[in-house]
Amino acid sequence: MRWALVLLLLAPSLVMAQDEGAQLAAPNPGAVEVTEASELRARWRALGYDGNAATTPATAPTTTLPPGIPPAFVHEHARRLELREQRMQARLELRERYRDAASVRRQFRVEHPFTLRLEAFWTITPRAINGFGPYDGNDGYAGYPGLGAGLVGSKWLTRAVRVDLRAAFAWVTRDAYLDYDHGPEGTLGVAIGLHSAGRRRMGIGLGIDAIMAREVDAAADGHFRWLGIRGVVVAEMGFITARGNGLVLKMAPTFTWAPYATHPFPGIVSGLAVEWTP
Repeated sequence: MRWALVLLLLAPSLVMAQDEGAQLAAPNPGAVEVTEASELRARWRALGYDGNAATTPATAPTTTLPPGIPPAFVHEHARRLELREQRMQARLELRERYRDAASVRRQFRVEHPFTLRLEAFWTITPRAINGFGPYDGNDGYAGYPGLGAGLVGSKWLTRAVRVDLRAAFAWVTRDAYLDYDHGPEGTLGVAIGLHSAGRRRMGIGLGIDAIMAREVDAAADGHFRWLGIRGVVVAEMGFITARGNGLVLKMAPTFTWAPYATHPFPGIVSGLAVEWTP
């Protein structure tokens, strides 16, 4: 009788122990999700993202995922991280290739310092207004259009600095008030510029030209000639191969000082040139 009472008292405890054991033995549905989240956190750490807003890059998630997220959400975030890493790697490789190409071009300039350029250009060149020339009391001027061609020889002084020697010839036309074209204009000048090393080369420089011009002399119903100087601001953009050949676009504001003028007159020279390395 005593043993029966003891068994009755212990029976509930045995049943509860069996239930707890069954619960411990059964698989936990959230364990897989926690494992997936842990794998994602490990992948973030491998990429340098630790979930801390102070140390995580702006392109990375700023918080870690909670342990109860769905596995599909975990995989989607992992895929996005992989794509982001691939894009970053592609940008770095592109930047490295650009630097290598620029280095090759700079080294080519050292080994082949001389270049030639054949250019065609249009110009707005200043002349005394209405052909009065030195007889014009008000020192007025006007810009007259012209077309020309030139030859430029260049030498790279350093990997980025170049000096140009330019000889050009142009024909300057008239306007409605003149009976004759102004006629030929010849220039011989030197310029020094700073140029980038990319395939799309950018350059800017300063130059000075000696200019020999012919103008309409309305008072004498003919022409007169003069020799002056011209300052030039050179801005250009070139599409150049690794061998130093290509096309160059130039835009050059000018300031021409004729001997009869009291101040320089503005103008412009713009053109297209073919450049090659001998």
